[in-house]
Amino acid sequence: RPTIPVSLVPMLFGARDRITLRTPTQSVILLRPVALDGNLLVADSVTHDGSVVRVRLKAITVSAPPLRAPQPVYAPATPAPPRIGRVGDRWQVRSMVRATLWVDGRAQGVPATHWRIPASAARQCFSLTTRAQGVDSLPSDPVCVGET
Repeated sequence: RPTIPVSLVPMLFGARDRITLRTPTQSVILLRPVALDGNLLVADSVTHDGSVVRVRLKAITVSAPPLRAPQPVYAPATPAPPRIGRVGDRWQVRSMVRATLWVDGRAQGVPATHWRIPASAARQCFSLTTRAQGVDSLPSDPVCVGET
């Protein structure tokens, strides 16, 4: 069902009493109400005539939605690249801050400051992201190890 803020009526309808939305298989005609007593247009009645749908709109008043809590303006700082050393058959990966480790584009478990990742015969690329207030940082520069 369509809902249109009354404030958009001049832009959408102009001086017309209707607007038509066309798809390859049907047309939807939205009929503007005479009186715009409210802040939102909603469907009053809907009629179907083959592939034509006519929607008579009516104006209603709805209360304004509550303001949302402020969201962070900036993402957290990008972490430094991980430090990597080989210990036996594993890579020991360290971060200076609590971060999520990404190996070849896949997140590895929960945020931490150090990880032991099985070494692969193929080249592996490691990067880090941090998270603050529900926002992820940009990824660190990758550090790639192993055969190319």
